[in-house]
Amino acid sequence: MIPSRLGALALDGRLLLIGAAALVTLTIATYVTVIVRQETTSDVTTVGAVIVLLLIALAGSVCALVLASPDAKGVAASGASGVLLSLGVLGLFSIGLLLLIAGALLVMWMKRTSAQRGGAYRATLAAFLIGAVLPWGLALV
Repeated sequence: MIPSRLGALALDGRLLLIGAAALVTLTIATYVTVIVRQETTSDVTTVGAVIVLLLIALAGSVCALVLASPDAKGVAASGASGVLLSLGVLGLFSIGLLLLIAGALLVMWMKRTSAQRGGAYRATLAAFLIGAVLPWGLALV
């Protein structure tokens, strides 16, 4: 039997958001550890941009957890999932798997709570597209 507090988190989907935020935090720690332990010098601009993108995704995950407005929660989660899924594809052979899982958790949360979040479909779609395009700017540079 699931304890009542954990059960409540699971029923309303907040456990998915907490899991996504935890995976992004773990990915940041892993990425920084890998970069610090490398023998070669890394491009500081690229490393900084990846960390900023990960922090944006973490902020979106946390905002989806704490914001009051259901529509604002959806926009925050959508932007974060766009960043995570896109960055996960780009970094598939290093840190990408954790990012893809975190992005999938956010998408599952958005699907699960779509009835509770009224409109804001355009804003949600725009946030996802902007989030998905951001990491590709890093790949093109």
